[in-house]
Amino acid sequence: MQQKDSELAVLAEKLTERDAKHNQYAELFEVIKPNDIIHGGESIDKENVTIIDTLKSENNDKEHNIEDLKERIEVMTKNVERLNDELISTNIENNVLQDKFDNLNEEYNKLVQRWLRKVQKEADEMNENVENLK
Repeated sequence: MQQKDSELAVLAEKLTERDAKHNQYAELFEVIKPNDIIHGGESIDKENVTIIDTLKSENNDKEHNIEDLKERIEVMTKNVERLNDELISTNIENNVLQDKFDNLNEEYNKLVQRWLRKVQKEADEMNENVENLK
């Protein structure tokens, strides 16, 4: 029985300590309502409430502006990606056309060289014929 009394005494002491700690920190967990706002120990007057409301409104406007700017950035990012894709495809097309141009230019130069050789051969034959006639 004495053991139960000592256990109860210890339990009562622990509960007392817990209540004391709870009371020390109780004000940290109080919920403050907007109408109960205290500034320097005095209630906020209507002018300060108006200022607070104005600041809240401006804050909301700024948040909407931020969201709008985020949307614009997203659209611009998509546009940049699209333009990059178009630039890449245009570069590929340019490379293909440049290769085709180079091939045609090389073929043209070969044809000109063949034609010049043919004309030179004909001129040499004509000169030879003229010399043989003399």
